[in-house]
Amino acid sequence: MISTSLKAMIFYLVLSSTLVAAGIVPAKPVQAFPRGLYISPYQSNSDLNYNYILTNTTSRSDLLDYINQKQITSISLYNLNKILPDPFLSGKLLDFIKTARSRGVIEVNAVGGIYEDFQLIHAFNQNNSKPFTGALTEIDFWNARPNNLILGEETEQNAFAAYISLLCKLKSFGTGLKLTGYVGWLDGNNANRTTARKMAAALPYFLDRVYVHAYVKDPLTAFDYVKERLALFNSVGLPLEVQPIFSAEGKEYNGGEGGFMGDWLRSNGMNAAESAFLADYSKDLTLAGKSQLQLTGFQYFEYKHLSYHVPLFKAPVGNAPSSPVDVKPTFTAPPSAIITVAYQPTFTGAGM
Repeated sequence: MISTSLKAMIFYLVLSSTLVAAGIVPAKPVQAFPRGLYISPYQSNSDLNYNYILTNTTSRSDLLDYINQKQITSISLYNLNKILPDPFLSGKLLDFIKTARSRGVIEVNAVGGIYEDFQLIHAFNQNNSKPFTGALTEIDFWNARPNNLILGEETEQNAFAAYISLLCKLKSFGTGLKLTGYVGWLDGNNANRTTARKMAAALPYFLDRVYVHAYVKDPLTAFDYVKERLALFNSVGLPLEVQPIFSAEGKEYNGGEGGFMGDWLRSNGMNAAESAFLADYSKDLTLAGKSQLQLTGFQYFEYKHLSYHVPLFKAPVGNAPSSPVDVKPTFTAPPSAIITVAYQPTFTGAGM
């Protein structure tokens, strides 16, 4: 059976389409699910728009405007090993988080890659009225090789065991943080289904949520790309939240791994990408009708790539020409892509 939440989503899809077609409501795209964004707030970058954002007044203001305009409700923060030990930078971070919450952010995830990162995160959170609501692990246990050690291990099985050991330590903190794990693959591209199934079966005991990467160029192929991993988690029968990650890297502007969805997003927008994934997900009754596996949002990697391809709209000042990062997205979602949800934060601004 299809879950109640999915039935409601489909009902509102049909209702919204009918109202738009009848001219009762305008054809304005509405965010379907919570939308998250990876951010590097204190990192050296040759593009000055993203260089040490926390201490750059203009860049910080642009980021906060972007969060509000693009209806970002969840942020995941890198660079914390540089920020948290420094009183000046940690103060800047607290101020940024406070302001981000006033602009629509509900969830703040602290990203870490080693145990020491999470010790810093835990201590900082306890001493500062818990600004973080979640912790996010960025540990590629599936990539362990003799020449690419993960957690000091040479094999995926040993690396996974070390990862589980780390998760046990994080659980022992008892902080109440929602614990999320980034899962690129299970057992090296799911090559060994038996091992992959065992890994999928173990993770829901330690994680509240997983982010599965859907690094494709076109969202019409995104669901098929993650379906194998979702099916493995689904087969476990334990409660688990899942969210796909779309990489906003494009053909020309990327982090060195080639282009993914950036160019498509520039032409079509974020709402269309999310609606395409939801349409394919809703057709799979095994997954969509399984209440234990919950699709709870979408994530975007990362701010500098997404804001380049789906830029912050700024009205040109005087006769000054607008730059590529100031072009308002031209995409308007068709009626069939309009989705309404029960909770909708208040935002200002234009363009998604």
